[in-house]
Amino acid sequence: VYRVAPVTPNVGTLSITRGPEGSSIVSGFGVPFQAHTVQATNTLVEPFATIGAATAAADGSLFYEDPGTAGLPQRFYRIQYP
Repeated sequence: VYRVAPVTPNVGTLSITRGPEGSSIVSGFGVPFQAHTVQATNTLVEPFATIGAATAAADGSLFYEDPGTAGLPQRFYRIQYP
């Protein structure tokens, strides 16, 4: 019996830019048409916390606006699937 190992999706963050009113826009890539969890932390010592979700487009691109970044000196993001 031959079995094909499941393919691990290629998921990641491409860029983070400043959005309106101090928000941050996280752009990345993931599995097309699927919801991905967006997580953030203010330091790499703290655990990541889920802040929302973004659904990837047909080409795998996804975008998430984080409104909670005004006044923060830094913020780290990661995108997870499923």
